[in-house]
Formats: sequence, C-alpha cells, structure tokens
Amino acid sequence: MKSVRVSNVPTMCSEVEILGVFSSFGEIVSVNSSHEAKTPFLEYHIQFANDEDAIEAVLNMHMTEFLGRILTCTIFES
Repeated sequence: MKSVRVSNVPTMCSEVEILGVFSSFGEIVSVNSSHEAKTPFLEYHIQFANDEDAIEAVLNMHMTEFLGRILTCTIFES
C-alpha cells in the first residue's frame, strides 16, 4: 500500500488540518506525524486506502503552499 510523506509542515498544523486537505484525494487509512527536535516543521505520513489516490495527492500537493510553507510530498511504500 502506498503512503504519502508530507514534509515541511508548520508545527502549528494539526492532524485535523492535514486530514482536511488530503482527504479530498481519497479515503485515508492512517496518519502519523513526527517532529525532529532541531527542525521548525513536522512531517506527516498519510496512508491512503487506494494507491492511485496517494499518487493523485502527491501530484496535486507537492510544492504547494500550506500555512506559509511549501510542502514536499513524496510516495513511499508502507
């Protein structure tokens, strides 16, 4: 199953906000966040029920502005 790694997310962003944006591309199975202590941003891993939805999310959201930051979105196998 493919997931989307979303990097450079502002630390003020909640899981609800991420779900609000990425759920428009399809059913989300799980969302996990991580934060490196020395970085001013979060990273989210979003697992979609459908691989095509994950790809669509990356195609539409990579390098877009979100809460003042440019997101980096990539596919990875989970």
